[in-house]
Amino acid sequence: MVAPADALLIGARLDADSASPACRLALHGRLAALLEGPGGASALRLFKRKVREGSVERWADERTAVCRGMFKKETDISLFAGMRVVSGAGLAGVVQGAFGKSGKYKVQFASAVPQEQREDAEHPANKLFLHFKRTVGQQGAKHMSQD
Repeated sequence: MVAPADALLIGARLDADSASPACRLALHGRLAALLEGPGGASALRLFKRKVREGSVERWADERTAVCRGMFKKETDISLFAGMRVVSGAGLAGVVQGAFGKSGKYKVQFASAVPQEQREDAEHPANKLFLHFKRTVGQQGAKHMSQD
């Protein structure tokens, strides 16, 4: 796209039905930077937001859980060690590392999880979510980050 510096940009959703009452305006703003030449786009850091979901298999104590379902057997869990997870009940924890070789991992929570939540397998505290950003076109831990 060719545009002068500080140009006003307006983006529309052309796939939306024009007869629909929904707004077709998708975005607007001013140009923040000019990317000149064929290598200019490589200066952009594009990322995708990702979410992985897992669950607690068993509790080692009131703050430590052995979990499953977030990683495959062949995944290098050390890439995710130290990343924050959040339970369905809003409790914050950190991935400590792998537990065995079957894709299980340990999570250490910041505060003690009440016993009634630990004993109820259907409680939201037993569902885990890992939110992170993955830089597009890159591989490895240095290209994953959290907000």
